[in-house]
Amino acid sequence: MRRNFRFGHTGIAGFVSVLVMCCLQTMPVAVAQPIAFGSADDPFEDIPRQWWLRRSTVDVMGGVSLIGAQWRGATRLSASLISRDLAARLSATARAGVFGFRDSDADEAYDALRSIEFVKYRPRRASGLHMRIGPTDRMRIGTGHLVNFYSSQTAWDERTVGAELGFEGKALSIHGFTGDLLLDTIGGGRIALAPFFWSNDAGLQSLRLGFSAVRDLGLPYVDNKRLTGFNADMNFIAANVGEFLLSPYASAAWIQDFGGGIAFGAHLGSDNFIDLARLDLRMGFQRNGSQFQADYFGAFYPVSNMAARIQKAEDLSPDDPPGALAGTRLSRVEASSDFVTEIRVMFFGDFEFWYYFKRNFGDQALSEYHLRLFLSIERFRVSLSQDRGGLRGFFSLFNDLGDQTSLTFRTDYEISNLFWVFVSSRYSYEDITPEAAETKTFIVERRFEPLVGVRVTF
Repeated sequence: MRRNFRFGHTGIAGFVSVLVMCCLQTMPVAVAQPIAFGSADDPFEDIPRQWWLRRSTVDVMGGVSLIGAQWRGATRLSASLISRDLAARLSATARAGVFGFRDSDADEAYDALRSIEFVKYRPRRASGLHMRIGPTDRMRIGTGHLVNFYSSQTAWDERTVGAELGFEGKALSIHGFTGDLLLDTIGGGRIALAPFFWSNDAGLQSLRLGFSAVRDLGLPYVDNKRLTGFNADMNFIAANVGEFLLSPYASAAWIQDFGGGIAFGAHLGSDNFIDLARLDLRMGFQRNGSQFQADYFGAFYPVSNMAARIQKAEDLSPDDPPGALAGTRLSRVEASSDFVTEIRVMFFGDFEFWYYFKRNFGDQALSEYHLRLFLSIERFRVSLSQDRGGLRGFFSLFNDLGDQTSLTFRTDYEISNLFWVFVSSRYSYEDITPEAAETKTFIVERRFEPLVGVRVTF
């Protein structure tokens, strides 16, 4: 589907400029590991722990591609660069079958931008700074009360290339993102202050007061209004046991012209356990008013929002009319409560287990589940990410995947010093919007692509 290029919204552009200036002019706190924001610590996007390591690779691959019910031949070319402060990966795939080349692979100028998987900059001398360009994934602002696991690649062919900026200092932390460099989808940011950073009291020194805002810069939903949300939060360190910190938090969020909610809970963990791992356990409670859904700007926002819906294809019941839609509109969300459980264990560069479950207590199916797995050992690497929405409870996880599921599986295996096997599988979405329709419509799309190729390392 072709997209219109629009460079308006000077207010957001100015906000991003201010973030960059603040980061360049303020001395950050030195930390040994990447900050926990967006894809800064995504283990699938390597930045080497050895400062002296430099590596460039080129992969040439061929194999088959199954998208929907159609098999095609596939050729893929990718290149990556890893240096002291910079990591980047570019890739492009061409698919052809009995009906010719697949049009969606290259039917608009924006597809050239989609060849960027990521370009990440994190200077070693200012490791509290993170800058990245690429499709947005695992994005969270603050406690995740508004923006949680947001991804701009849920519908793979329609993915957008965005930007992230994160900075953490003693007195000031700034996080910002946009899901699209053309400022044609959501963008937001958070500023957190440590008002007593100079204090000798550890509790006062750790106090953080944050304010966040997020706005959908795409098409207005009514009367030229664009969906906008705000969030205020606070947290502090209540106890310190060795390298583990207990940090209670409280948050209030609201969406303009709709509803709001509150949240509170606590984290127990360490961002840099013995310089090897990041460990975190979180439990929290959320109370939502009517017309408010916690983490509304989440993994499914690109395909289920004020101007887009998911058409049922997997969870159809005998009572559903033709063209029935999945999910609940924001205007129809009823008041409810959530209990949040989150566990994250990550050994930098080698292993990640990240589990998040939001159990909603209400009459609507609003529970959510997110999982990230990563393992890297000699000659083998595997990554799995899964997001599920529209769940009734925990045991809904054992049902079929359904219409509100996003899944990505990737693995590569080194057969020899030169030959590799690459496999990727996606549970994504396809844009099936009829012409002249005011609301976009998406439907589940399955992809499977096993490829064999050559990797040349420089």
